[in-house]
Amino acid sequence: MPRPTPEFKKIDLNDEGAVTQILTLQKLAYAKEAEIIGYTNIPPLFDTKRTIRQSNERFTGLYLGNQLVGMIATTQSNRVIEICRLVVHPQHTSRKHATRLLTYIENAQPCPKRIVVSTAEKNLPALALYSKCGYKQIGSSVTGDGLTLVKLEKTLSEQSAT
Repeated sequence: MPRPTPEFKKIDLNDEGAVTQILTLQKLAYAKEAEIIGYTNIPPLFDTKRTIRQSNERFTGLYLGNQLVGMIATTQSNRVIEICRLVVHPQHTSRKHATRLLTYIENAQPCPKRIVVSTAEKNLPALALYSKCGYKQIGSSVTGDGLTLVKLEKTLSEQSAT
């Protein structure tokens, strides 16, 4: 039986089932990240349906059939997109889903000029992904409890958003 084709869909935060899927997916993915970086205080691990709905983020899902296997959440100010969350189900990593989500966001938003994202310095798989996709490190910071975050940016040409 052939595998379903990946499909991108905006996630409706008024849909109870969709928000449940978001929470389930991100808890699995961020638990894996916590294991990789040795840090368990990742904020999305503590999200609730209410905090998801109040986040002011735009959620886009990557679905295989009816299964949410990846997700990206963004905000946009002027022509700068900030990636707030990028997760792929642990059973679906290494299938280029994260790259597909990044490419989708680069092309789906109206005329973005830059995309910014932060990740833990110890999250080597994420850093490798962003580097492969053309993101450059522009800074770093340390949280109050000692986690070093790396800020990355990708500048888009005017043509890439058309």
